[in-house]
Amino acid sequence: MKKIFFLVLTLSAFFAAEAQVGIKAGVIIANLQKEGQAVEFQNIQKGTILGFEAGITYRLSLTEKLKLQPELMLIQKGGTENYEEPLIDQKTEVSSYYNYIEMPILLQYYLGEGGTGFFVEAGPFLGVAMTGKDDITTTIASTKFEATNKFDYSEEGSQKRADYGVAFGVGYVVNKLSIGVRYNLGLNNLLDADANNANDQTPKLSTRGIAVAIGYYF
Repeated sequence: MKKIFFLVLTLSAFFAAEAQVGIKAGVIIANLQKEGQAVEFQNIQKGTILGFEAGITYRLSLTEKLKLQPELMLIQKGGTENYEEPLIDQKTEVSSYYNYIEMPILLQYYLGEGGTGFFVEAGPFLGVAMTGKDDITTTIASTKFEATNKFDYSEEGSQKRADYGVAFGVGYVVNKLSIGVRYNLGLNNLLDADANNANDQTPKLSTRGIAVAIGYYF
């Protein structure tokens, strides 16, 4: 028992010595991928929103060039969609926003020595939506009407809180500063009621985004 306890203490001390806590913040150009939805309108145009991200990181050295970096992030995702109904001279603009608490776990490979220089990274992420909404602007014959639809995640048949996927990117570390560009590919269907996204004909809605962030390691 004493040997096991001593081993745990030794490993804990080793990982603490080989790890760095950090903070990071940046912006994300986000959009939504929609598939299988009925087309009821004309001239549908999809676009992006400019969101934010901020959080803490924990960079653990596995080898001199290989690092494991879990993160705990607050991140905003979403997208826009504009469409028309010419018969009644109506145009609608919808901006969707999702605010997630997200945990990516990235494996990083450094091209330089000592955990500095350029690196590449990849790994999974899991997010939980805290809030979400659609900002809707409808124009009928030059008259504008604005409304906000807040997502009620507790309501049956509503959009789902959980989002998961993969992330991959590149970055550069010098001294204690880092800058990185990352692509987030959401794999979960936010409209499906269960975890099996291929078991029915439910329309698909998933997140996408390119994030640029600056970080600092303590």
